[in-house]
Amino acid sequence: MPVTAQQTNIPKNNRPDCLNNIKGFLKWYKTNYERISKLQDETVALVGKGTASQYRVNFKNVEKYINALRASGYFSELFFQHKRQYFKKADEKLLKTKQNDGPPEGFEYDFILFTQEPEIILDNIDSLKLAVVQSGVIKLMVNDHNLLFSVNEKNDKCLFNDITFGRK
Repeated sequence: MPVTAQQTNIPKNNRPDCLNNIKGFLKWYKTNYERISKLQDETVALVGKGTASQYRVNFKNVEKYINALRASGYFSELFFQHKRQYFKKADEKLLKTKQNDGPPEGFEYDFILFTQEPEIILDNIDSLKLAVVQSGVIKLMVNDHNLLFSVNEKNDKCLFNDITFGRK
């Protein structure tokens, strides 16, 4: 969608090309979902034996997951810093709780779409509603499941600094 003359005073990260970038990403994610989901699943593993076993984050696999997302071209380095922080905190929690049964806490949903049912979003990309909430923040509305995309422009391209679950 081209930018109109009336939109030239809008910050670039709120223009329609940024909104279209989100849908473009979702189409990429749908195409690559199985591979990315498998990589996400491999970021945590049960280590040790018997009653001494516990879930731990596999940071080598975290980097594989991050590199797969980086290859999409939709994310800023700040996004990956946030993801690394998440995994570091999750590992600290797993180390403290010594969880060894059930799905590892904090790993039971898709890290990008914040749901256990990503098909609700990925199968309805063209009908999703997007709205600028504030400068640099775009809301993707899916029933009661809203995602907030924090966007930033680099080299005339909108990149995602963060994606969070929210109701703004």
